[in-house]
Amino acid sequence: MQKVAAELKTFERDERDYAARWGGEEFVMLLSDTDIDEVFNVAEAIRKRVESLVIPTEAGEETKVTLSAGINAIYPEETNTYADLIEKADQALYRAKEEGRNRVTRS
Repeated sequence: MQKVAAELKTFERDERDYAARWGGEEFVMLLSDTDIDEVFNVAEAIRKRVESLVIPTEAGEETKVTLSAGINAIYPEETNTYADLIEKADQALYRAKEEGRNRVTRS
């Protein structure tokens, strides 16, 4: 989890972007001034980077992990709340898992 978190942090572009652990094995990343297409590109780049990681296990072996991502975007003129943003992204995440994992799905 620490290696995945470290990778997410490398995609923060400035002090307005924020990556953090969100529950058990989930993370959240907020990107400011970013449209849905660019959010998709960033999420896909993160997914590929995580997929390429080799992570040592406690038994001294190596393992790989994959990443499923649900993405969403809101714009200042819309009436959506941050709770709406998270809920729709979470729904997209579960769709990504249902569709076979290791993919990025838009809300």
